[in-house]
Amino acid sequence: MTIKRGEEWGSLVSRPMELVIATTEAELHRLLNAAMRSDERLAVGLVNGGGDLARTVAASKDPAELEVAPELQRLPMDCARTDFDGRSVWFCSHAIIRRPGWRAWRGPLTAMMNAQFIGNWDVAPRSHPNDGRFDIIATIGRFDVRQRQQAKRRLVTGTHLPHPALGETRSKQWHGRVERDQVLLLDGETYTFTGELTVTVQPDALDIYI
Repeated sequence: MTIKRGEEWGSLVSRPMELVIATTEAELHRLLNAAMRSDERLAVGLVNGGGDLARTVAASKDPAELEVAPELQRLPMDCARTDFDGRSVWFCSHAIIRRPGWRAWRGPLTAMMNAQFIGNWDVAPRSHPNDGRFDIIATIGRFDVRQRQQAKRRLVTGTHLPHPALGETRSKQWHGRVERDQVLLLDGETYTFTGELTVTVQPDALDIYI
């Protein structure tokens, strides 16, 4: 069951024998997609410094500690399925549609956040990775380079919202398009694709242990 307002999240349990440890965002992305394609429930340990989802859940242990700890905090976690180009790819932390490289400072940008952070940026301070929704932050109207630079400085503290050029919504599903001059990033991994895609929340899809 996804978490409801005011409820306590997670529980202290015995460390599962089948626990696998992800030390990076890329490794978690690979493990998640392998598990979802084989219809297996993933039990994954997240470590301190192990990526944006690890920071969101305040993972504090290193791999050696996770391997020997008799008990760990179990956190049920949502993920999201991205359907495009006749295939499905899942993400745990975020999906980003933007222009590549420095060109991201111009043109439309959409971020679908399950995690709170992207690197050092507190992108979605009100998000929760087990509420059955993802937070969608997207440019609306004119959002010039100067405004983006100002927002970038405030991203570190999560004070970039509200902003008149940024829309913020929460949803179980999103349908949109990747244009020719844009890239699709899922948990930081780049997928080359142009066209329409649908993103759908998968509630309670995996178990995180910290």
